[in-house]
Amino acid sequence: MREPEILLMREPTSALDLSRQIEVLRLSGKLAGARGVVVLIALHDLNHVLRALIRAMVIADGRLVACGSSPNITSDLLRDVYHVTTRIEPSSRGIGHVVVNGVADGRLTIIMPTAETEPGIRRRFEADVVPAA
Repeated sequence: MREPEILLMREPTSALDLSRQIEVLRLSGKLAGARGVVVLIALHDLNHVLRALIRAMVIADGRLVACGSSPNITSDLLRDVYHVTTRIEPSSRGIGHVVVNGVADGRLTIIMPTAETEPGIRRRFEADVVPAA
């Protein structure tokens, strides 16, 4: 069997259970480290990017708009590329996690519905529309 120098994967976590998604990302990282293989993964799940990758390239409209370490993915970048308002919060393990607050289309920001819960029961579901800052 041939030993590849580059492994290209397009959405390898798509349609997998969450535990399998994490396993695929972990194994690709191990492969890169153990065999020196360059692993290029196309992902749309930004939390996977923040969790598993060393460097990230952000492509919008067919152009490279950012490249660097995963922590360089910022709320400003996500607003400009994906037209969403976000915040990136650290998990208990210090890994960034993207929380989407709403959609920013340049004219207004649509705040996603909020829900107050009591042991898993949704009590309130309402959407607010506010002018974009």
